[in-house]
Amino acid sequence: MKKFEHCLKVFSLSLVVSLLAAAPLCAQMDKGVEHYRLWKFQDAEKAFRQELQANPGNLEASCYLGQTLLMQEKFDEALGIFAGAKKNAAMKTGSPVADAYHVNLSLARAQLGLKRNEEAWNSLEDAERAQPGTADVLVFRGVYYMQKQDLEKAARELEKAMEMDEENAYAHYYAGLVYLRQGHPAKAVDMLKMFIQLLPYAPEAYKAEILIAGLC
Repeated sequence: MKKFEHCLKVFSLSLVVSLLAAAPLCAQMDKGVEHYRLWKFQDAEKAFRQELQANPGNLEASCYLGQTLLMQEKFDEALGIFAGAKKNAAMKTGSPVADAYHVNLSLARAQLGLKRNEEAWNSLEDAERAQPGTADVLVFRGVYYMQKQDLEKAARELEKAMEMDEENAYAHYYAGLVYLRQGHPAKAVDMLKMFIQLLPYAPEAYKAEILIAGLC
């Protein structure tokens, strides 16, 4: 059961939506974005690397690559990309991947994946300062507390995220994992079913189905 309880390659719903709704990109990046849209992360990674070979200073392409690496649990390289982006004074305001908010949020995800929890907390604080009051920061605070084995605080953060954004799929996903660990299987099933309803093609949907089957 534990192998399903710690999965940090997830991509928060609002960030998925912002990626797909982004302004038209240069032709070299279109292929990578299309692969990402289809959840073909290895192909997307290849396309973004090719874009960076042609335009090594393209910060947005670098951050897109970092997101793709996060989805494949390649946390070390993703960490390097976002740590570098954070130091880059050219971070783009309003970008779906390369502004201060998204860079810090993604950096926190990589740090959580590497269990560098206190660093992740600091990155989440920086993301909150860049864009206050977002559900995604609450979601990853919930993940932080889940990794610290503080399930009560984890549940509280995730419930606040769902109150703020009832369609944040990963708030439901992680809440399901927390409720399961707290011994509330019925609540866990409800959360996991909602996750599948919101993101039926996400990599975690199959894992959620397996968990549901084992609980019903």
